[in-house]
Amino acid sequence: MNCQEKSYEELKETLEITLKEALELNRLDALDFASNDYSEKNCRMKRNELLKFLRSQGCELLREGAKHSW
Repeated sequence: MNCQEKSYEELKETLEITLKEALELNRLDALDFASNDYSEKNCRMKRNELLKFLRSQGCELLREGAKHSW
């Protein structure tokens, strides 16, 4: 992704929109591959719970200086 906004606030807004779009596309792809009896549920999760779940699924946090990637 290449963002060239002129201010920090514009950059944050653009990144938020981009992230929401990417998450929605991934959600739709996952639904296409899910079985017919799959249903979505809204849930809230604390950050530590999410990190624990991601690690249990084989994800690994990569530290890149001040940035982090999964």
